[in-house]
Amino acid sequence: MSTLAGTAALATLATVAFSPSAQAATIGSCRLVVPAQVRIVGPYQAVKTTLSGTCTSYASSVFATWTGYTSQGAEDGVLFDSVTSDYWDIYDWHTLGVVSWREAWATEQNNWNEFTPNTPTTTVRLGSWTSLKAVRSGSRVTLTSTGTRYATTVQKRIPWQTTATLQYRPVGTTTWKTLKKATATKGVLTYSYTSKAARDYRVSYAGGTTIWSSTSSTVRK
Repeated sequence: MSTLAGTAALATLATVAFSPSAQAATIGSCRLVVPAQVRIVGPYQAVKTTLSGTCTSYASSVFATWTGYTSQGAEDGVLFDSVTSDYWDIYDWHTLGVVSWREAWATEQNNWNEFTPNTPTTTVRLGSWTSLKAVRSGSRVTLTSTGTRYATTVQKRIPWQTTATLQYRPVGTTTWKTLKKATATKGVLTYSYTSKAARDYRVSYAGGTTIWSSTSSTVRK
């Protein structure tokens, strides 16, 4: 459930339709489990959310709702009515940034005992992809990287012009060192240099507040 109307309905249902009795007690926790990060990579995706904590022992009678707030206000909602999993519907027009989840209600529907909720956050940004190709000719190594990112305007991947950092490490070591840092024009960065020894290489494309950064797989030449 991802519409403002749906979110408002959840709040109304939680605060009006259900009123705890005077005997209601807090009997444990109820935690919303959502991804800490979401990558928007297409027009729509369903992200599975679940419950954890004491309330899962009341799976057949649990009733819990959370509303997700972005910089634009209430934008998302999940509802668990006698279930412990639900799907968060995300469209590519979703506001980018942090979603702060606030519980509207967490109870069990037999005696209306309540649960203490959590307030997780999820960061939503556009997805990105990188790849790296290495070619050796004698002692000369040529590295070519390609970066793309999801564009909501055309609903597909487009070349990603951002800062790219080529890195290397000697075979058998774990510390990466910067070889070249430059702007990937139209998403592509090419660099050639001399190295007699085989090395591992990778490239990282810098993200920002709206696009996730991306690092390629490691190649060896």
